[in-house]
Amino acid sequence: MNRLADILEDLAAADAATHHLRQLAATQPLDPVLAVNLDALLRRRGDLERQMAALLSAEQNDLIRIAVTGVDESSAPAADAARSVALFQRLLTAAFDAILTGAPKARYAPSPEAMERSTLHFVRPPSDSHEIHLAIANDYLLAIESDLDRALGLVCELLVLRSKVLIRELAQHLGIATVSAAYALFELAAAQRLSISIRWRKRDHERRKISVSHADARTMTTIIEAIHDDRMATVEQDCELLGIDEVGGSFRIAITGGQVISGDLTDGFPRGGAWTTRRWYRALLLRASRLGYADGEETVRWSLTGLVAQA
Repeated sequence: MNRLADILEDLAAADAATHHLRQLAATQPLDPVLAVNLDALLRRRGDLERQMAALLSAEQNDLIRIAVTGVDESSAPAADAARSVALFQRLLTAAFDAILTGAPKARYAPSPEAMERSTLHFVRPPSDSHEIHLAIANDYLLAIESDLDRALGLVCELLVLRSKVLIRELAQHLGIATVSAAYALFELAAAQRLSISIRWRKRDHERRKISVSHADARTMTTIIEAIHDDRMATVEQDCELLGIDEVGGSFRIAITGGQVISGDLTDGFPRGGAWTTRRWYRALLLRASRLGYADGEETVRWSLTGLVAQA
């Protein structure tokens, strides 16, 4: 990565010098020396861009630039910038794992291969543009997108969506774990009033550039917090009755394996039965679950519709 870092350093110096000369040229438009120097700098910059494109192609790397700024584009605290990069890494790995394995996940649990192949490598610290430069290995395939291309493209799409319906659709391909990872990044930006911009470059062209303000982040946290999947299922389970309160409408049972389940009696539960605690029954249950997209956590509520005594 040393050669890439050197080129980026030279590009930053060329940009700073070009900016300075353009300011001078605005006040001295007829100065021929300024014009010659500016032209030389622009040609130098073009050479550096071509060198970088050739190097990225030869080393099969993409360049990711992440800028994290505070209010009024001020420098963000180092801890917030580092945390933002770490959360983006988690987001990218979750998405890449879903595409690589073909198994979108509800909870973050990427395969070792996905973690290795989606790792971002530090190249250059922030400059005047606040951009942290990172490189990632990518297969440069002819005419088709690589798995990493797809993951990066869908991550960029996810970060700018503002629709619950579209986020649900994307989660079918990337998994709820990826949406939860995006939520964590939005949550940080909203809480710390950060703006985050991400630029993704392949070879000699920039594939995507996205920006997320802290206002955007607040909106996205609200949207994702409102997305969840509700499911209802009937379950029959052998159990030991630990307690039942027909007046209060509650029950408590232990199923095979020792798990304890408690919940409410349904309106249709037959009251007045001669229930005996510490006796085994066949429990007729309703399992109501809610899976939240913000954290990938599942909450479960149980209801008891009936008990059948076992001989």
